[in-house]
Amino acid sequence: MFDAITNPSGTLLVIHFSDIVEKEQTKQAVTRIQKLMEQIQPGFTTITDLGRLTHMDFECAEDIGQIMDICNRAKVAQVYRVIPSPDVDIGWQILTHFHYDQASVRINSYPSLYQAMKCYLSAETA
Repeated sequence: MFDAITNPSGTLLVIHFSDIVEKEQTKQAVTRIQKLMEQIQPGFTTITDLGRLTHMDFECAEDIGQIMDICNRAKVAQVYRVIPSPDVDIGWQILTHFHYDQASVRINSYPSLYQAMKCYLSAETA
């Protein structure tokens, strides 16, 4: 399953992948993320949550790369990635090197959504 939301100010994009994710769902995710970019401001933060993901087909990697490209073009500044287990990582770290501007995008990984949100909120209030 896939879901994505933005905050009203357009400074945060939250992407959730859960349960079993197949190629058709990530194709829909690309379309949804493209639409949400209309509400996003340059310098935004993305939180990608894989905390409830049980399986993602390897074929989804191409679409995940497209989502990263879309975010990179929209000038994402910070990525908080929730990867609780190596079992759900289909190569996110490798994809990151090809799809994000390494000089301008800060990427951090966390084992839980709680920890990612805590760090995000700390940065926002600093």
